[in-house]
Amino acid sequence: MAKTAIELKGIEFIVKYKRRQDILLTVDRGEIGVAAPKNMPLSKVERFLEENFDFILKYKQRDVFAALGGSILFNGKEHLLETVIYDDAKERLRFDGNHFIFENKTENQVTIKRLIIEFLKEKTLEMIGPRIDHYKSLVGVSPGEIKVEKMFGRWAACSNFGNMKFHWKCAMLPDDILDYVVVHELCHLIHLNHGPEYWQKVESVMPDYHSKKEWLEKEGLQIMMGKQ
Repeated sequence: MAKTAIELKGIEFIVKYKRRQDILLTVDRGEIGVAAPKNMPLSKVERFLEENFDFILKYKQRDVFAALGGSILFNGKEHLLETVIYDDAKERLRFDGNHFIFENKTENQVTIKRLIIEFLKEKTLEMIGPRIDHYKSLVGVSPGEIKVEKMFGRWAACSNFGNMKFHWKCAMLPDDILDYVVVHELCHLIHLNHGPEYWQKVESVMPDYHSKKEWLEKEGLQIMMGKQ
């Protein structure tokens, strides 16, 4: 398999040529590259990258596993990730309300990945709990066990037994969007579908849910696509 590198606006992309008909973006260990058909001119690959550069830039900014010195999306805002390395450091990730500070003996990507996930899991549970307590009486339900874990293509899910689970990336969402995710899932404890009665119930609790639903479908998709 042949490959080459292209630099565009200060970002290097690895282009891999394969037996395929179309060209597409790829993600390998958090780095964006290109899979292109054999014999495709480099100029065509460059044009493809230019056409998709805005999306690429957003991805790199919002990737939860941003390179050290990058940023982390938390509670709807980007926060710079700073690195402090010293010999007797104990690995930890701190958040001072404005910046994330990663302390360790070495710049270890595996460690920072684990610490970020642990932080977001903990914060998701902290942020979800009070919202469930607030909205459950408005919806008229009594949820069971609440879990936070990795999910595939979904922000939350519930079971017939009333148990609920939420994606750990929920902590990355703005407050009002997280409210919608909670209401959306609580209403599923009554209607396990997306029929008219379900949406009527959502609207009775959150009359302006339409704009939040639309935001989650557009902006939320990019957050969900970040490396997990």
